Amino acid sequence: MHTVRIGAVLGAALAVFAGAAAANALWGVQRGIPATATATGDLSVSAGWNGAAPSWTNAMPGSSSTAATLRVVVEAKGDTLRWALKVQLGVAPEFTDWVTMTARVGDCNTGAIVPSTGTGYVPPQGGLAPGATIDVCVRLSLSANAPSSLAGKEISPGVTAIVEQRSG
Repeated sequence: MHTVRIGAVLGAALAVFAGAAAANALWGVQRGIPATATATGDLSVSAGWNGAAPSWTNAMPGSSSTAATLRVVVEAKGDTLRWALKVQLGVAPEFTDWVTMTARVGDCNTGAIVPSTGTGYVPPQGGLAPGATIDVCVRLSLSANAPSSLAGKEISPGVTAIVEQRSG
């Protein structure tokens, strides 16, 4: 009986020792990473009309502006940064409910829609690479239900391109 008790204590001691050796081996695999200077990447955006901005001559309810091309270019340091695009419209306050904008990549009728909210336009490959240029066709429309009280007032449209970083 005495032999069994020593065997059980010796077995427990070996199990503890084996566990400690495993923990030691695990810690032995880890190593420190030296602290070096690290900086975030730079993201700069330029956007401008490739030709004339959208225009209306005597905007009437139910009419649309001419189509215009907004060229957006994003430069970034590094080659893994991806970005998504949104295009937003601002107008004089009294026109907020009556003027809408359609923004599409490439062709105004068939191109992919570039939204003004949400995740933005993300091409099928998951994002636009640094240095990529994208042309967005922009067209403004005045609702057919716009009230006559807006007649003769300035719409004052402003188009804003928003670029947001994506992780992939």
